[in-house]
Amino acid sequence: MDLLAVEKRAQELSNAYGRALMHEAMVRADTTSPEVTIAGARWGNRRVTHATYTTIFGDVDVERSTYQQGGRGRVAIPLELQLGIVEGAYTPRVARILTKAVALMPDAEAADFLTEVGVAKVSKSTLHRVPRAMAARYEAQRDLIDKSVRESDTIPQDTATLQIALEGVMVPQDGEHARPRGRKTDDPEPPRHEQRYGPGGLGAPASNDHHMGRSWHEASVGTVGFFDTAGRRLKTPTSRACPKLPKQRSSPTLNRSFSRSSRKGRSSMSASPAMGHPSTGAGLRRWQRDYLLQQPVGP
Repeated sequence: MDLLAVEKRAQELSNAYGRALMHEAMVRADTTSPEVTIAGARWGNRRVTHATYTTIFGDVDVERSTYQQGGRGRVAIPLELQLGIVEGAYTPRVARILTKAVALMPDAEAADFLTEVGVAKVSKSTLHRVPRAMAARYEAQRDLIDKSVRESDTIPQDTATLQIALEGVMVPQDGEHARPRGRKTDDPEPPRHEQRYGPGGLGAPASNDHHMGRSWHEASVGTVGFFDTAGRRLKTPTSRACPKLPKQRSSPTLNRSFSRSSRKGRSSMSASPAMGHPSTGAGLRRWQRDYLLQQPVGP
């Protein structure tokens, strides 16, 4: 008996049942009303269109209602609003899996891993595209989302030590004059990836340093580590900040985020030590020093 084949077949049957359940849920979330009200605005001109949504069990095809306001323009899809569909195609859990996967491994390896696991199977290009599109939306609403995540986050009960680490790293970006893009003009349009993923209303990242070839800019990453009295790591939330516009830096944004996260961690602990981690960049080291000097001294 080939147990590997048995497991694979059993998972296929389970996924088929899961797709049937997801289809039923999506149909129930749809509406057949000729008009709907969304955020106080009336939408009409109902049409029924076909769509494919990616679930952890595989793709599900449904017919859903779309609406427009007078004068046409953009389309509202109540089903997607009701279910929290991400980027018009992915269920919330699939989106969580994709972002987690690319945070832990390269796109190609993540695609192979999900195929082997047998859930949320997507292509390498999807793993490259979707998390970046989500990140652009996050950057546009960073303060609101950070506050919500921080309030719902829990501090491990046995936390005795808080470790703060802030790092700056230079990352390559395809710029307006980057040779790999094959551009020949001195006044080109913004790079395609910035048009697609750039945070709306905030301006594109600094992608041109006025030199031919690939542009390099500073991004920031930081962690707040929680440890028990034996030195075992309990939890390590991570935050990142992308390169900003010229004459701006990503580190101040990250510093504000970590000040709030660290204060929450300290408020849930009795007088316990807080440790800093060597950081690249004098600005980050100064922030660490100033923050640590404000903390009560542990036993």
